[in-house]
Amino acid sequence: MARPPILEQVPQRPQESFDCEVIDSSDYGTRWHFHPEVQITLAITSQGYRIVGDNISPLRDGDCVLIGSDVPHVWQQDPSTDRHAVQAVIVRFRRDFLGVDWLGRPEMDRLNKLLVRARRGLQITGRTLAEVSARLQALPKQDGLARIVELLGVLDLLSRSSDLKPLA
Repeated sequence: MARPPILEQVPQRPQESFDCEVIDSSDYGTRWHFHPEVQITLAITSQGYRIVGDNISPLRDGDCVLIGSDVPHVWQQDPSTDRHAVQAVIVRFRRDFLGVDWLGRPEMDRLNKLLVRARRGLQITGRTLAEVSARLQALPKQDGLARIVELLGVLDLLSRSSDLKPLA
């Protein structure tokens, strides 16, 4: 019998409105889990597989996925490969990270539609992948308002993209 996903408590520092984690390790250090935060995972260097909902797919360098709130998921590094290193950027944010009603604004219509689609998990591909990858790799170096603006820029880019492939 398969284990149910566990609820993960996403760490958030008091001086940040969303979590941006850089992984440089032998694995991702997580189990099959879910959380209320929306997540974007960029696997810069990784070989293995990822599970998003009911989808199991190979995990390769450059893989990038947007996952909606409460979607079960896990990234697993393949220990049998010659390369065991994982380098990744993981961004997690609550839908209300900018206030309770910011997503109710008319300008957020495209973003709301994207977040509904993300309930299935969305693999980022094509030209969008290159731009999102560069922006996500720059995000951990940002702080203050620039950090929020950069995340909103990534979300705007994704909301306008046709390079998103549903997973689950």
